[in-house]
Amino acid sequence: MKTKMTIKEAAAFLGVYPGTLYRYVQEGSVPHYRVGRRIFFSQETLSDWINRQEGM
Repeated sequence: MKTKMTIKEAAAFLGVYPGTLYRYVQEGSVPHYRVGRRIFFSQETLSDWINRQEGM
C-alpha cells in the first residue's frame, strides 16, 4: 500500500478535484506535509480525517 500521495493522487483518493484539495491545504483543513515546496499526504492520515469528517 502506498502511503505517500501527491495532490493529484490524494484528490483521486478523496474524490475531489486537485484544485479543491489545494484550497483545503491553503485553509489548513486537511492534514498534509511539505517537502520543500511540494505537498504530500499520508493515505492513513487522510482515511482517519475522512472518518472524523463523517462523524461530525
